[in-house]
Amino acid sequence: FEKTTRIDPFSLLFVSHELEVFKKNNPKSTFHARKFSHLSYPAHMGFFKSFGLDYGKQPGEAKGSNTYSPIQVLYVNDIKKSARDLLVNPGVVLDDYAENISEILTQNKSKTVTDVLRYSMREILRNIVEHSQSEKFSFCAQYLPSKNKVNFAVLDNGIGLRESLAENPKLNLKNDMDAL
Repeated sequence: FEKTTRIDPFSLLFVSHELEVFKKNNPKSTFHARKFSHLSYPAHMGFFKSFGLDYGKQPGEAKGSNTYSPIQVLYVNDIKKSARDLLVNPGVVLDDYAENISEILTQNKSKTVTDVLRYSMREILRNIVEHSQSEKFSFCAQYLPSKNKVNFAVLDNGIGLRESLAENPKLNLKNDMDAL
């Protein structure tokens, strides 16, 4: 990590996920990280601990703020169980996460935009729970006021959109682009 200066949210999720998958598929392998102590932001977001390096915070441990949400790792079965216990659909369980993400990304500049984005985020997360067949998923978000930009990343290791939609006999999907 010596030459790494900044890691964006998608890269935080993707790299940690790939390292975790590699470790799972190669249990006898070992890995060593060097020269990473200067990366305080990824450490605070939960990046290093998300793939097993004992440095920084656990995913979800940082409280977040109105400008960022740290890496959150949610387990599909936990969300489904909470929804069953509350007698609601999973979207209701995910609504607080969706609200937090939408407030970060819009900075509450427009209630209408925030509400629409909240709905969209809830649907993205709900679709993962209901259709991806993934065991877990992760996300993080941030607002960069100095650049007037926002970043949002969500990652699951599910079956993919095309395979999920293939169950619908009215759709003729030849490839991933058709599914999108």
